[in-house]
Amino acid sequence: MNTAKTEFDALFNRMKNSTIKKFEIKKEVEDNWLPNGAIPFDLRASKGVAIFTVWANSKQDAEKQVDKFLERDNDE
Repeated sequence: MNTAKTEFDALFNRMKNSTIKKFEIKKEVEDNWLPNGAIPFDLRASKGVAIFTVWANSKQDAEKQVDKFLERDNDE
């Protein structure tokens, strides 16, 4: 049985040894746009531009995460 410490240690080692980097993804949004629900990124929005700070393996992966979030946000 895994303890919380064992799980944390495994997660921490994966994070420490991974190639995850921070990316800023800019997307055009409506001037009065507000996201629905929880936001899984740091987010700044002003004058029709939203800037998402995303931790990912690549810029393409970061863009996919933001696109997926925006699609979900539009569905709600």
